[in-house]
Amino acid sequence: MKNKLETVYFLLPEIIQDLIFSIYGIYLRALRFGRIYGSNLNNLLESEWCSENEITRYQEIKFMESLRIAFDHSEFYKFWFNKHGVKLSDIKAISDIQKLPLSSKKDIRASGLSYHNNSIPKYALKKSLTSGTTGQSFTVYNTIKTSCIQWAIWGRHKKRFNISMIRDKYLMFGARVPISLNSKRIFRKDFGLNRRYLTIYKLSESNFEKYIDCINNYRYDFIAGYPSSILLLANYILQNNITLLNYPKVVITGSDALFPETKKSIAKAFRAEVTDQYGMAEGCGNFSQCELGRYHLDFEMGFPEFIDMSENPNSNIKHLVFTSLSNIAMPLIRYDTGDLVIPTNEKCNCGRKSIVVERIVGREEDYILTPEGNKIQGLNQVFEYANNIDMIQVYQENIDSIEVRYVKGLKFENQDLDRLKYELNKRIQNSMKINFIDVQNIPLTKSGYLFLTIYFFFTISFATGNKPLGIVECKYLSW
Repeated sequence: MKNKLETVYFLLPEIIQDLIFSIYGIYLRALRFGRIYGSNLNNLLESEWCSENEITRYQEIKFMESLRIAFDHSEFYKFWFNKHGVKLSDIKAISDIQKLPLSSKKDIRASGLSYHNNSIPKYALKKSLTSGTTGQSFTVYNTIKTSCIQWAIWGRHKKRFNISMIRDKYLMFGARVPISLNSKRIFRKDFGLNRRYLTIYKLSESNFEKYIDCINNYRYDFIAGYPSSILLLANYILQNNITLLNYPKVVITGSDALFPETKKSIAKAFRAEVTDQYGMAEGCGNFSQCELGRYHLDFEMGFPEFIDMSENPNSNIKHLVFTSLSNIAMPLIRYDTGDLVIPTNEKCNCGRKSIVVERIVGREEDYILTPEGNKIQGLNQVFEYANNIDMIQVYQENIDSIEVRYVKGLKFENQDLDRLKYELNKRIQNSMKINFIDVQNIPLTKSGYLFLTIYFFFTISFATGNKPLGIVECKYLSW
């Protein structure tokens, strides 16, 4: 049915498509930004200045609430806790959290059991799908109330930069844009959410001028979207010395990792501050940058743990595990996100007392497998050394070698590859052959991501034989 409706939609005149898209935007606006959102936002603007003791007390209460729901109303967690011999009476406080078993998307799928709060009527549950890291979707459950909390947390981040999600107009670089690949237009008008929604599927040399025209002909306040996509346009602006007619107050990124050079290029091209947030479709945790550029835990949403990597327990890179605190529709307990972060004990000079992480590193699944069986992770740090390279992809088809596909930047020199090779060899210890392949373009995945783009995230295909088993993608975060 959905495919048929889409087929009919794409046959309609584009002005009618804009109207339909705007009507849907009005619907989303009502869901996201009603009275509940306003009340939540006001509370969150106060709570971000809570003391450490107040944060601890809040998380203690919410943790026990989520745990009780999981024990009493989640078929999966009833089974999971019983399997690991854990009783609710064993957990007196959040300090007992390590008595609970870790859980993952894989564990939930393998069980075949429901994992939402079965005390909530089905009609009150909102369902959405994540893109999944291996192409398998994962159903996320929410309610209007808990969804509004998540949107209010994102709204608080924007408030730090004098941006209103309700009043301000913006350009959104997104992957879920109902625009036919055959359409000459690269955007849809959305009067419901005060935005022009730009497709990232058409970002190419032949279309960059269309994006420039859209920016110049639309009065907007901020830009939002994938840093990987925004950077492509930023590089075009910088390389061609283009002066825009309209500049944003701020550029807000998410979903991809935002690296320093990426941030610098985007800021220079758009003459604006760039800020980033990290989150996940599962809604169990979030980090948002403050005015000083530090990633602060949004403690109202989830409780984090930073787990040593078994492959390298002495590494400063840790597995990120979250326990959800705000989503009563789908409490996730000690949920392994598959993400890697660099935590720190430092406090931020902005005055906020919540936990800080230095960097969002990448995906757990993002690794090179060496002949010795070692998983080499955190490779996106390597690509910070890929000077004058616009796009890059690592592809592994066999155990003895990797391919590094790259798109040359304007000032590319052969020595740029020498530094990249050096940094890769430091991590794989010269145990594999590295083949560099000069390509004209690296395509998007069906989920709308670049396989790997310099300074953002990367994707690795891996296999045990001659044929790749699959492609790893970064997790999707809806805006």
